Amino acid sequence: MAGHMFRSAGQDRHAFRCFAASLYVYHGERWGELRSHLHSALAAQLFGMSRFALATQFYAKLIGSAGGGRVSVRSQQKFLNHLVEICRDEKAEALIAVDRMGYNPSNGQG
Repeated sequence: MAGHMFRSAGQDRHAFRCFAASLYVYHGERWGELRSHLHSALAAQLFGMSRFALATQFYAKLIGSAGGGRVSVRSQQKFLNHLVEICRDEKAEALIAVDRMGYNPSNGQG
């Protein structure tokens, strides 16, 4: 809740801090839906802050997510649109994210 309030007040760094701290607190299988919400909030916050490599990593966790929470089709479309925008307009950041996620194109596995 605090993260959303900071975001609406234009306090991006404080919003990020709140979302990240909440993600740390709510770990485990019982909190799947909340963790999906926090991943979504963090991805959107980082995207808005032009931290595209980190945003890409969070969006990638959400695309097609089935384990731990429900993500609406509308939200999935937003995630995909942001991912496409990052890959199209911020190629270097997208490549950094792929590298951080450990994708190895030579064997097709991450």
